[in-house]
Amino acid sequence: MNHIPMKAPLRPAQLNEIALVQSMLANAVDELLEPASDFALAEKARFSPAFLGALMEADPGYVVIVETSAKEMAGFIIGVPEMGHMILSWGYVKPEFRKGTLAMRGFGEFVRLWDNRNFHKLVYYALPHNRQSEAIGRHAKFERVALLRKHFFGVDFVLYEKLYNKIQPGLPVMPVYRGRRGRLAAKVRNLLGVKQA
Repeated sequence: MNHIPMKAPLRPAQLNEIALVQSMLANAVDELLEPASDFALAEKARFSPAFLGALMEADPGYVVIVETSAKEMAGFIIGVPEMGHMILSWGYVKPEFRKGTLAMRGFGEFVRLWDNRNFHKLVYYALPHNRQSEAIGRHAKFERVALLRKHFFGVDFVLYEKLYNKIQPGLPVMPVYRGRRGRLAAKVRNLLGVKQA
């Protein structure tokens, strides 16, 4: 695996931070969607501890923490590899850290992290009325591709994408779901700082 070093304000999430990431993700979902909707409930269930752990085990860059200069946990970004491209699934900065450029810098570093590797493009979806997501994407030179009607659980979304320069052969590392023994081995490797071959 060829990991590219991350720069501030990002750092890889640790396995012992999964509950914190899930809590922030629940806040992001509730802020963006109707909390009791099918979509909101499905997203909270989809990003289970097992799925987040599998993403982190596959590549430390798939689940990252956004930090302030004082090393405070301000938010997170989750990317999910799919069919040769990366989907920026969720990104969130806590309300108390939204003044300033932290969200823009975190998003920009996440975009940089995956270029010149083995992805063809990075995509994300935003609600049509989400002007903040549109502005951040425009700043990072994403192209608005299409309005997707009733795309996720009957909700309209706008698709944005940024083409990458794929220079590494092969496919991105995909997350692998493990049984109890595999999860325990992954925890031990994480505690010891040993990467899986």
